[in-house]
Amino acid sequence: MRAKRAAAQDQQRSAKALKQMGGEECELVLVRHGETPWNVEHRLQGQLLPGPGLTERGRHQAEVLAKRLQHERFHRILSSDLLRAVQTAELVAAAQQLAADGDGTNGSSSKDSKAGNAAAAAGEGAAAAAVETDPSLRERCLGALQGLTLAQAAQQQPLAYAALHTRSHSGAPPRGAPETLDELDARVTAALDSLAVQHPGQRLLVVTHGGFLHAVQKRANGGHVSAGSSSLNAAIHTIRIEPPRLPHSRSLWAVVRWGDVDHLGEAGALASGFGGGSAG
Repeated sequence: MRAKRAAAQDQQRSAKALKQMGGEECELVLVRHGETPWNVEHRLQGQLLPGPGLTERGRHQAEVLAKRLQHERFHRILSSDLLRAVQTAELVAAAQQLAADGDGTNGSSSKDSKAGNAAAAAGEGAAAAAVETDPSLRERCLGALQGLTLAQAAQQQPLAYAALHTRSHSGAPPRGAPETLDELDARVTAALDSLAVQHPGQRLLVVTHGGFLHAVQKRANGGHVSAGSSSLNAAIHTIRIEPPRLPHSRSLWAVVRWGDVDHLGEAGALASGFGGGSAG
């Protein structure tokens, strides 16, 4: 009952924020990468470079995602520079290019034609075929815990493991400690606020990670995450961000839809997966 009440409050908060927006908001379609071997092994991935790639099922999830988004238009396709995200984004971008070729478009800027301007006004842009990587979109850094299972992390790195759910450090952090939750929240907010400032009234696709998305939902929901919420592999989450209207004011965030996995269920590609919470 409490969870339902909280979910209803989140919906009301987002609806109110959406009504307050004045048309200069940026729409961000955020997706989590497809499944990796370390997801299957319940192994902490973090920011290890390049990190694991996609499993066969993960690639299938990304292909299903690409088909779902094939005829949607984005001004840019951005991705974390970690391999699992890049591989997912490239499959989506390839499908976007195929759709653009079939429509007779070439991925040029929406400013190139009256039709492009009309599409931009409707929240659509020309197909963005190229994937741009951005380190600020990476998973939460898990320090010395990266590459370990949760059981191994607790046994081999007890101090760093104890800091896994730390909001901030009052003193020096333990050696190998993960990025704190406050640090993650600040990085996520700065990264997406920057995109919103650069792209008012435009629509972007961002391929990222579970821990990053956990922080996004928390920011959009006013500081908390819905009970039992996690981001499944290749799930779609749509938010809008309006840049600050006044100096020193905060940007306005609103959830349009969170946790869309209809495409995965229909294709038999839905899997619980490991991660998707604050630990990535």
